Order: sequence, then structure tokens, then C-alpha cells
Amino acid sequence: MSFIIAPAIGLLVFGMASNPKLWKSVTGIIKKTKTERREVDEICWTIGGVIGQALYAPITWVAIALLDGRYYACAATSLPYDVEHPSASYKTCEAVAISKIVYTSSAFNDNRSFSQLLGWIIIAAFLIVGMFVYCLSQCTFPLTYYHAKYYLLYRAAEEAEFTDEMQKKAQHDAEANVLKFMEKRRDKALWDRISTVYDFHRDDKSLALYSNLHEWVLENAQSEEMVPLTGGGGGEEGHPEEGGFNEDDGK
Repeated sequence: MSFIIAPAIGLLVFGMASNPKLWKSVTGIIKKTKTERREVDEICWTIGGVIGQALYAPITWVAIALLDGRYYACAATSLPYDVEHPSASYKTCEAVAISKIVYTSSAFNDNRSFSQLLGWIIIAAFLIVGMFVYCLSQCTFPLTYYHAKYYLLYRAAEEAEFTDEMQKKAQHDAEANVLKFMEKRRDKALWDRISTVYDFHRDDKSLALYSNLHEWVLENAQSEEMVPLTGGGGGEEGHPEEGGFNEDDGK
């Protein structure tokens, strides 16, 4: 049975881990501002949906394994081989392993038939329950068909666009910070500072610092009374606002 259960658990965990909704719900949840924290029931509802979506793969695996029948029958039958069959050429376990034709016992065949029946029952039950839950969710959805379709398309497009813009912005800011550091020779102490393992933290204005180099660039910009080269414009006293853009970025 471990051949059936272990892969099913692995598929369930992988399905949950590959769903962005799970990580959006739990990442930084303890550190979120109180106004942006979701209620416990909302988080549980989201995680329940993630688990429901992740069940497709493990249930499919279990159903296929049961339809094959051999795995369950081997686990449920104490003597799966018919050693008393007239045509059987084996009397020991070693002989069974090398035999080209293996005759199974009636108990094995009965358990295999039961396994196949159980597999079809699981498939039918999963389809019925899944269809019912899906229809219920559609009935309670706040948007009608085409409006809901536009909503889903917009969410997907926004996610792709946001990821693309973050990639461009991160590349631009990283290049600016590295160029600032490399514009002249630096002493060993500064090299040691940017080479240490970074633990995420914020500055005295609660703005995120993304690396040791990023922190040094902001400190250097403040000391020189100039606008920082990263993080976007609009911050007070030369500080960037998180995730923003400089007015000159698009020029």
C-alpha cells in the first residue's frame, strides 16, 4: 500500500507548494500591517481551496493504482500465488521470481476485482463531488459569466505584467547600485561589508533594504545629499518609496 499512499502524499504536497495562492496567503503574514491582515476564516478558506485544487493529482494516482488492482491485491492477499495449480512450475518464492508464467490465487483475483471496483467508485465520487463544489462556487460567485471571464483574464495579465516590470526595475536598480560601488576603488572594510551574508531589515523609516550594497548606496547618497540611485522617487529626505519609480525612469 505504501506504493499507492506515498506518491499520493508527495503529489498532494507538490500541488500545494506549486500554487501561488498558498504563498500569497502565508508569506510575511505575521509581519503584515494590521489593516492588511486577512481574517483567519479567509485564510482557511483560501488554503482549503488550495488543497482542493491539489487533490486532482493524488486522487488520479490512487484511482489508476486501484484500477490496476495488483498493488492492492498483493497487500491484501496473504498468498497471492497459486502454488497448487497443475501447471505451476514453482514451489518456493525463489521459483516464483524466475518463473515466466505466474498463476495467482483466487483470493488474489477477488481482491484485484475489489480494487478495480474501488477505483471506479473513487473516480465517480470525485467527479460528482468536484462538479457539485464547482457549480456551488459558480453560483455564489459575485460576477456573471463574461464578467468573471474578464476578471480571470485581467488577473492573469496583471500578474504577468507585474512580474515583467519587477524584473526590469530590479535589473535597473541592481545595475545602478553596482556601478555606483565600482566607480572607484573601495577599501577592504567596504568590500567586507557587502560580502557578508545579508539578513533582511529596514531603515529607520521602515523602508526595505534589499542587500548590504543597497543599504550602503542609500547611506552614501544621504551623506552626499543626493537622490539615491535605487528604489524609486517620492521618498522623504532622499529615501525611496518601496516599489516606486523615479520620474526620470521612463525618459
